[in-house]
Amino acid sequence: YNTLEDTVAVADGDLKQILETQTLQDLGEDVKQSHLQCKIITSDETDEKAVLRYRFQVAKYSADFISVLLLPTLLCNLSCHYCPSPVKSEFMDAETTHRVTTFLKNLMQSANRGIILKLYGGEPLLHSDCCQALCEALSVFCQSKNVPFLAAAMTNGTLLTHKKTEGLLSYLGAIHVTLDGYQQYHDSIRHYSNGKGTYEDIMEGLSLAREMKIRISVRVNITAETVSYTHLRAHETVLD
Repeated sequence: YNTLEDTVAVADGDLKQILETQTLQDLGEDVKQSHLQCKIITSDETDEKAVLRYRFQVAKYSADFISVLLLPTLLCNLSCHYCPSPVKSEFMDAETTHRVTTFLKNLMQSANRGIILKLYGGEPLLHSDCCQALCEALSVFCQSKNVPFLAAAMTNGTLLTHKKTEGLLSYLGAIHVTLDGYQQYHDSIRHYSNGKGTYEDIMEGLSLAREMKIRISVRVNITAETVSYTHLRAHETVLD
């Protein structure tokens, strides 16, 4: 897998050894050309670090949109053992929400750009009223200026079907959710304070998001305990 180009190649044992030992003279011409095309191998003249630096600067100074990460609260409704100790029950208040909205409107107007609003935390959906107020105000502003608006939430997924988040979901174009593997293992890690697992609640939330045409990104944490099962399930998925 080439992380720079986001390309994948399947290799047998002999090809794997050639690539890892960089004995490329042993490659057949057809295989060599196909791997050059998908950037699994590169020419001697290619400086991939320079390409990466260039792409980073292009993204950094892109004139297409403003990307903002906001934390409406640092609180979370789960009790995962690997998270830090719970913080104080602080939420972004109405005055701060208004000031943030005004700041972002001025920024967009001066730069004549749209915005990608990323809601993070903690669990941002715990403060859905604030998230909805931000999305509603910025969405209306972007429409009036004819610039793009996208809202995304990095969420644990347990509150997607909660009645309080219903108004917010219509503004979300994308969500990012994390799983800790298969249901039994996930529920032993990501659970509520009473010990109840969250897997089924997350699946229900993802189903709703799919029905609403929200783009879904799922990250699966892989550990020594889950790697063999994850590999098996991925193989079965490919075969299906």
